[in-house]
Amino acid sequence: LESSVLLERPIDPQRYQLGPNDQLTVMLTLSKPIQYELVVAPDGKLIIPGVGAIDLRNRSLAESEVLIQQAIARVYRDPTAAVSLRRMRQFKVSVIGSVRRTGMVVATPVTRVSEVIDLAGGASTRSSKRDIQIVRNGQIIPVDLVPFYANGDLSANPTVEGGDVVKVGVQDQRNIIIITGGVQRPGEFTWHHGDSVSSLIRYAFGFTVDAVTDSIEVVTVDEVGNIRQRLFLHATPDGQVIGDRPLEIGDQVFVRQKKGFHAASRVVVWGEVKYPGYYSIEPHSTRLREIIQRSGGFTEQASLADA
Repeated sequence: LESSVLLERPIDPQRYQLGPNDQLTVMLTLSKPIQYELVVAPDGKLIIPGVGAIDLRNRSLAESEVLIQQAIARVYRDPTAAVSLRRMRQFKVSVIGSVRRTGMVVATPVTRVSEVIDLAGGASTRSSKRDIQIVRNGQIIPVDLVPFYANGDLSANPTVEGGDVVKVGVQDQRNIIIITGGVQRPGEFTWHHGDSVSSLIRYAFGFTVDAVTDSIEVVTVDEVGNIRQRLFLHATPDGQVIGDRPLEIGDQVFVRQKKGFHAASRVVVWGEVKYPGYYSIEPHSTRLREIIQRSGGFTEQASLADA
């Protein structure tokens, strides 16, 4: 509930749609300032004392301010009126499907789908981040949260409206694509229409520093797992794939890694030496005597027979 009223940024008056229970501050300047704290009624109307009712249904905050100023001008001569949103409305959203607690949650016009799922206790173990639906007035709005979680794409994480039903699907274990090797988060991803080699690399948080990006292997298999096609693509360090191609269900992407890249060759010296700890070595070259000398030599309590 607390997170549902936090703001990411200032409200845009041109985009914010007013609704029942929004609280407005109307400042009217005549011979002296008059301030009204008003609430939009359940039928979408705002009643201003001495002015009357103004229908604000399907109106943005900016449009509503103009309508309010026009209504006041019909009653008072040369008024100055300012309108601001004092408090956003709260409403119910239903969350069903693969979440820990199905039911109603409290949201606001700036609450996003990911937050609604969190308010429902979070997604369950087998839930799909890509198969999410908003059911709104009989219309179905598909939601794929992976671009948001991977790249912070807010357009992939839309806000909700009163009366929405958010349905979280279950991950289909056969509807997958795979990426392995030199990426930050190798693994399986639910296939989604529009996926490509470059988008899968982004969803895996990009390349590791030892990735070999000039020979990314893309394997396509048939329904029984036989390889139908194997090709190699080149990628720039920022993840742009030359010859990028769409992915199909079952496709596998392999990013090779440089062998022994900055591999740390070291040993640990512990016990009765002056400076125990880790010491770097040159394999097949560094001798035991050198390591003992670098660790400060033996203490008086050292027992070479028990080393």
